Amino acid sequence: MLVDGSFGTPVGWILAESDERAQAQGREFEGIPFIWSLALANALAIAVLAILILRLSRPIDVIAQTNELMEQRNALLANLTRTDHLTGLLNRRGVEDALADSKYRGSSPSHVAIADIDHFKAINDTYGHEEGDRVLASVAKALSGGLRQQDLCGRWGGEEFIVVLYGQTDEGAMAWAERARSAIAALDFGEGGDCIRVRVTIGAAALGSRSLAAALASADRAMYKGKAEGRDRSVLASSAED
Repeated sequence: MLVDGSFGTPVGWILAESDERAQAQGREFEGIPFIWSLALANALAIAVLAILILRLSRPIDVIAQTNELMEQRNALLANLTRTDHLTGLLNRRGVEDALADSKYRGSSPSHVAIADIDHFKAINDTYGHEEGDRVLASVAKALSGGLRQQDLCGRWGGEEFIVVLYGQTDEGAMAWAERARSAIAALDFGEGGDCIRVRVTIGAAALGSRSLAAALASADRAMYKGKAEGRDRSVLASSAED
């Protein structure tokens, strides 16, 4: 407090604070910016890390999607190389691959059959290749429609088809051949009075202890035997033939 020297009366107040207390308060406030700076630095580090993770994960996702698309494309190409585009049946390679497939291992086919359209060249020459293609597609549908899931049907080449049967007796194989032949004979082609009648000759053979190639050769001979006997029939190769 200030006192007037002349009259001894107070004229004002002076507030004094020790240096030790001021320094303590200064240190307290100095720590606050440091804490905020540390928190901000941690937040920035977390944000940068998150961005890096997102950037790194995007190429991984792109690679995974690319690999999946390549696998789908390869599967599609493989399927195309095994399928006859006209009939939708397996082609020769497709039949051979299916016979070697794991789902058929442990179970050997019992019979093999060759079905050949009678006078197919005359159909093409008379009615044109477009009508001939329609005949091929319809015959393929009739042949495959009467098969069980485990059996195979394919276009062997030209107007010739192959059928591989599993777990059949000779009687069962011939019963299937006759049903298929009758179904094809019932097909109608052409328009108006210009009707095309399609017939097939089928040769079948049991595998027994023989290889598929040997049985296929027997079925082929049985089919040509049917052609020589007048066509439009099913013939079972004799087990004593070979």
